[in-house]
Amino acid sequence: MREHIIADLSENYVQRPFLERGHTCGRVIPDYGYDLSVVTFDSKGYREGAWLYLQLKATDDIEKYGINDMFSFTIDVASYNQYIKELVPVYFVLFDAQGRQAYWVNARTYCRGLAKTKKLTDIQQSVQIYIPRKNVMNFTAIDEMQKEKNAMVKRGQEAMNNDA
Repeated sequence: MREHIIADLSENYVQRPFLERGHTCGRVIPDYGYDLSVVTFDSKGYREGAWLYLQLKATDDIEKYGINDMFSFTIDVASYNQYIKELVPVYFVLFDAQGRQAYWVNARTYCRGLAKTKKLTDIQQSVQIYIPRKNVMNFTAIDEMQKEKNAMVKRGQEAMNNDA
């Protein structure tokens, strides 16, 4: 089926820049809401603390999700709640199989911001997540994800030191 092919293509497309930047990517099995986990390494080749997660979605019709300068994608409330509670960064990646391009958003940060401004109803089953078209998956994105993850780790370490 085409869905499986483009899902594999999205994984391959997203893994490559991480690997070329010297990081490692692995498929999350079983898939409980994340497709890939990434371990980052510093410029000397040392493993950095924690990891980050990627949730991948692939499509042959990216414009089906297009709204002006963004893409809008529906996620279920279970994913929304999972992203909010996660202790490490979670990136939602939308892959355009026809255009061979991927777009990303920090889903953890996005959903936490949404939770502050919008209360979900008890019967709500989905949430819209918006991915800026300018957030193209490339080396700059990989570096930004690594930087965000390291800042989060540093804040966590500082909090633990303050509690000690």
